[in-house]
Amino acid sequence: MDNHNNPANHQNHTQIDWKSAEECSRANCELKELKRSIDWKQGLAIALGVPLLILPSIGYLTNYVWAFSIIIWGLTVLLGFFQNISFGELATVLPKASGLPGYTQIVFGSNTGNNTSEKSRLMGKFIGGFSAWSYWLGWSPVIGIYAILIGDYLHGLLPIFSVIPQTFFNLIVGALVFGYMIIIN
Repeated sequence: MDNHNNPANHQNHTQIDWKSAEECSRANCELKELKRSIDWKQGLAIALGVPLLILPSIGYLTNYVWAFSIIIWGLTVLLGFFQNISFGELATVLPKASGLPGYTQIVFGSNTGNNTSEKSRLMGKFIGGFSAWSYWLGWSPVIGIYAILIGDYLHGLLPIFSVIPQTFFNLIVGALVFGYMIIIN
């Protein structure tokens, strides 16, 4: 019998065991299984994030390196695959960490070995916070880049949009992309 689809089993997994949480430290608590809490829309957004950023660049890259752009794209996909494997390993080893900043904070501020000082813990918090802001700043321009690329493609593809100024059309597309992202998540 499949216990994964049983509603009673699902209710048991969503309840919080406060006694166990108090006994467990944030860095070394072991969970029996990973919590799966995303739905298909969030999974689709995660899966499409990097390819949507890489694929539009192939058109511009082809002008400079011709067919070699396919090899560059393949290497980029392979690099993304290895990056996802490493994030998966970190998520398995550090299930209580809050993503990339949490992993960084725990790794650089861990109390294992000789790093037991308060200075080491504070440095881990600083590096974790810095990585969070750096990650956010690195991905912030992506919505604008998407809006400009989609606007350029639609403006050239459909002649009906040629009566609208390019900059204004890109702003409209950006508002639609941003609104769609809010609806999805």
